[in-house]
Amino acid sequence: MGDIGHHPERPNWDCPSCRQPWPCPPARVKLGETYGPDRIGLGMYMGALLFAAVAEMPGPNPEDLYQRFVAWTR
Repeated sequence: MGDIGHHPERPNWDCPSCRQPWPCPPARVKLGETYGPDRIGLGMYMGALLFAAVAEMPGPNPEDLYQRFVAWTR
């Protein structure tokens, strides 16, 4: 992923820079800039991270995590 400044702190998947759930707003902006018009690639990358987060987070709500990780990439 590279250093985007706002990265996930695992296993809770919060941003240590701003203390918000990751991907936080600054991370979303940077990820959007990095992927540019390749929204499919961004969605696939975030989908893979969604699966990692589900495995690491205790008792996650799948709909909430989908909204958090994938829905914003559209």
